[in-house]
Amino acid sequence: MVDGPRAVKPEEFWSLVQMVNKVFRAKGGDMQAEFPHVFNAGNLSNLRVIVEDGQVVSHVGIVLRDVTIYGCRLTVGCIGVVATAEEYRGRGLASKLLIDAFARIEEAGGSLILISGGRGLYRRNGCVPVSRATHFEIPRSFATKKADPKLVLKAFKPDEIPTVSALYRREPVRFLRPVEDYRYFLDSGMAMDRPSGLWLIKRGSRAVAYAVVQRATTSAAPHIVEYAGDRRAIVESLAMIISYNGDTDTLNLSVPVADEPFRWQLKELGLTPVGQEMDACGCTVRIQKFPLFLQCIRPYLTEILDSEVVRSLRVEDSGPDVTFYLEKQRFTLLRDDATALVFGTPEGIEHRILEGDGGAVAEVLGKLFPLPAPWYGLNFV
Repeated sequence: MVDGPRAVKPEEFWSLVQMVNKVFRAKGGDMQAEFPHVFNAGNLSNLRVIVEDGQVVSHVGIVLRDVTIYGCRLTVGCIGVVATAEEYRGRGLASKLLIDAFARIEEAGGSLILISGGRGLYRRNGCVPVSRATHFEIPRSFATKKADPKLVLKAFKPDEIPTVSALYRREPVRFLRPVEDYRYFLDSGMAMDRPSGLWLIKRGSRAVAYAVVQRATTSAAPHIVEYAGDRRAIVESLAMIISYNGDTDTLNLSVPVADEPFRWQLKELGLTPVGQEMDACGCTVRIQKFPLFLQCIRPYLTEILDSEVVRSLRVEDSGPDVTFYLEKQRFTLLRDDATALVFGTPEGIEHRILEGDGGAVAEVLGKLFPLPAPWYGLNFV
C-alpha cells in the first residue's frame, strides 16, 4: 500500500537514509553525515516521503530558513535530496512530493523556494534559473603577486563560531544562519556538495575575513563558495589558499550577484569573469506566493519609490499568471517571466520582459528589479 506524500515517521528514518544513499552515494558515502542540517530529528516534518509497505520509496527534503535581502526578512524553503528508488521511477511520485513540499513551505510562511537542481521536474513547476554568481578562475601567478605575507590562515574551530557569524552577519544578502548551521558544517566538512574547509583570514590577532573552500579533486580546482569580511584581505590571501590545497595552479571563486563591488574590484585588478552561472549546482528559484513576497520586501520598495506609489503597487498570483497593479493599470506576466524579472537571469531576459506593453507598471518594476537571489554557501541542500 502506497502512503503519502507526508512527513517521514521516526521509525522510517533509517529506511529513508538507506534509499537516498543508494541513489546518491552508490559508490560510498553517507548522506546523513554529509547533510546533517537536512537529516536530523528536528527536521522530520520537512522530510516529505512516499512509503510502500513500510519502506521509503521517494523523498523531497526541505530546510526552512529565513534570509535577509537588503534588510527585508523572508522565510525560504530550500529543497534538495530529491530521490526516488529506481524501481519506482516513472510513476510521478517526485512530482507529487514536490507539490506537497511547496504546500509545506507555504504553510510555514515561506514566500521563496530555492532548489538545488534545474531538471525538467522543477522547470515544469515554476522554478526558474536566475542570476546567482559570477565565476572567476584565479591563476597562481595573480594570487602570488597580490599576496600579503602579514596575513595568516587559521582553520575554523568550534570556539570561533561567534567570530565567523559576526563576519557573515555584515553581508547585505544572506541567510539568517542559526549557530547550529556552523556546527553542522564542522560535523560534515561539506559545503555545496563537496568536502570543504573554512579558513579564517587573520591580520595580527584579528580575524578580518573568512573563506569556505571546496577541496581540489582530480577533476576540479579548489573553489571558494562562500566568503565574508574584508575583500582586500581575501584577495591577498588567495596564494595561501591555493598552497593549502595541494598541487594546483588555479583557484575558482564564485562572487554572488549581490556583491557587485567585489566583482568590480576583481575586474579592476585584471581578472576576467569566465561566465555567469545560475549556481555552482544549477539552482532554480520559485516565488511561492507573490503577494507575500511583495509584502516582505516592502521596506526595500520604500527606499526606491515614493510612499504613494508603494501603497498603490500590488500583485495577484493566479498560478500560471502573475499580475502587477499600479492603481488601475496592470501588467500580466507568465509566472516564470515574473520570477525572471524579480531576480534577473544570466541571459538578461528581464530586459525583454520589461519591453512589453507594461506601461507605467513596467517602468516602476524596472526601478525595483532585479533583486539579488540568496546564495547558498553553507546552507546548500
